[in-house]
Amino acid sequence: MNRDRSLGTRLARGLAAAVLGVLAQSALAGDERLLETIAAQLDTAPVVVAEFTQTRRISGLNQPVVSSGQVVFARGRGLVWQIERPIRHAYVFSAQGLTEVDAKGERRSRTSGQAGGVAEGARVFDALLRGDLIALREHFEVEVQGPREAWTAQLRPRRAEVASALRVLTIKGGRELREIALTETSGDLSHIALRVARRGDALAPAEAQLFGP
Repeated sequence: MNRDRSLGTRLARGLAAAVLGVLAQSALAGDERLLETIAAQLDTAPVVVAEFTQTRRISGLNQPVVSSGQVVFARGRGLVWQIERPIRHAYVFSAQGLTEVDAKGERRSRTSGQAGGVAEGARVFDALLRGDLIALREHFEVEVQGPREAWTAQLRPRRAEVASALRVLTIKGGRELREIALTETSGDLSHIALRVARRGDALAPAEAQLFGP
């Protein structure tokens, strides 16, 4: 169980850890016009719920670790990364901090100060999962190519301590984000496939409960 929990934690935080604390500005590379076109066409609904499947290949493990669940974006509230398989565990990122919700519904919260830059990191993580390249270029060197219906962007961190762990993030999409690939300097690889399940103006009751009062 501890091993499963450890793997689940790595799955949920593997991507977030790469962006938390990335506060330095960086220069923009690539096609500015394409970047602006992509930003203009991306979904801007107040609430977006997407299903995800994450495949993580970890050095030293023969088989990939696969998890699935959903991610909930709520403008003004934050985002929820909810793992449903192989274990049920949720991570709630907001301006107030980070909250973990276990399979029993028990919550453990840390403020932004206690969690070390979670508020800023949550904004970057939210921008990453939304495919908001305009926001991401403040934290990464961005190179984008392809037609607007099927674009690919590569993001390279400029801050040395982040670059020492993260080699490159590759994101792909069209009118919405479809894939995220994370390549670490350790050789670990993560691939996240996303499929939008719902767009709306308000959270469903179960989704609102995850965000808490």
